[in-house]
Amino acid sequence: MSRAFTVLAECIDHRSGKRFAKGSIFDPAPTAEQAQRLVKAGCLPEEALTIGNTAKVAEKRPGKGQKATSADRDAED
Repeated sequence: MSRAFTVLAECIDHRSGKRFAKGSIFDPAPTAEQAQRLVKAGCLPEEALTIGNTAKVAEKRPGKGQKATSADRDAED
């Protein structure tokens, strides 16, 4: 996992309830929205925003064997 997800201040993943201590790695990676909140609170470094936004785009892409809908294609434009 990237240094971007090294915890700067103790926090909790709202998805799982898992507590992360300072210095631990926030894994699984936060969503883009969650990364924004955690960076604003001083829990993650600003680098997490760039990686979080990349993950958000990847989440929207259809997986192997899935067909992209017109809404998916429009969202990428």
